Amino acid sequence: MNKVEKVSIGKCAFSLDEKAYAAIKDYLDSLNLYYSKMDSGKEILEGIEERMAELLLEKTGNEVNVVSSDVAKEVIEILGRPEVIEEGTPESDAPKYNPEGKKRLYRDPSNKILGGVCSGLAAYFNTDTVLIRVLFIVLTLLPGVLTWGHGSSIFPLLYIIAWIAMPKADTLRKQCEMRGQSLGIADIESQYKDGSAFVKDDYSDFWKVAGRICGIFVGIVLLMMGISGLVAGGLAAFGSTAIFHLDSQFVMNTLQEIFESFGSSYYGFNASISPLVRVLLVVFGSLIYFLPCIGLIYAGIHLIFNLKSPSWRPGLVVFILWLLSIVALFVMLIIAASSVAAFKSTVTAFIPFLF
Repeated sequence: MNKVEKVSIGKCAFSLDEKAYAAIKDYLDSLNLYYSKMDSGKEILEGIEERMAELLLEKTGNEVNVVSSDVAKEVIEILGRPEVIEEGTPESDAPKYNPEGKKRLYRDPSNKILGGVCSGLAAYFNTDTVLIRVLFIVLTLLPGVLTWGHGSSIFPLLYIIAWIAMPKADTLRKQCEMRGQSLGIADIESQYKDGSAFVKDDYSDFWKVAGRICGIFVGIVLLMMGISGLVAGGLAAFGSTAIFHLDSQFVMNTLQEIFESFGSSYYGFNASISPLVRVLLVVFGSLIYFLPCIGLIYAGIHLIFNLKSPSWRPGLVVFILWLLSIVALFVMLIIAASSVAAFKSTVTAFIPFLF
């Protein structure tokens, strides 16, 4: 009759025979001695115990079976020993849990903005997560931009479907399969050191998820509005040559209509205005139009990626520059109007327009 020890490994209860208990105890003691000197040693040990529990459950099945010494040695060989890391044993010589390097598609909760779909795809295809996210946003916004806001994209719906269909990599084993790793102790150590180890879901609460979805939706709308505004303004500017020619058709035609509506001499104004004032009128007028578009784009990106606002507050800076542009344009108009006899009627025309 063999002695049986009941222990808890990775928050799971196991029954070990005497030799298996001694082997696993010696192994865990050696790991504790090795990792106790590291800052993240406690977390690494917890990850190794969790992985050991998964392997023991695989070997013994769901039934309550006694773990034999052979199973214990097999699990220890799969995980590897600390001295293998210290000696720098090549990875090809280490025991493999996933020797063929096969990957499975999971959502990655450790590197997510919403559901971890894009980060999971990036891990599966071994590419940069940012690239997948940018590609997804471009494909989402492209139909609306090309059709001036009348088109819609199917990609948000595909994201939701993928979120439902793709399982979440909520264990170390799934994290291993997602990246095609062997997940021995060296892999567990590297995951905790580079911060890619599994992090608990921050959006388990329904309302937090709903709020995040609404924020992303509003961000996409703002981003589309800003990009559409920039594209429309750019086409108008290049089409009318308002930026590169001193006799800006857009600005001058607008001034002509205002002056003539008040019985003023536009042609006297046009003849007397200096080239520098004309350029400044175009510059400040363009800033008044384009700065809100830039602000919308910034706000959209901020909401989509849930970014933390930097200390210099770029949104506030854009708003202040916009106000200063309005004041500067008003000053330029006063300077331009002072060159004609109808100065009083011109100022009277612009004061109610601006305020």
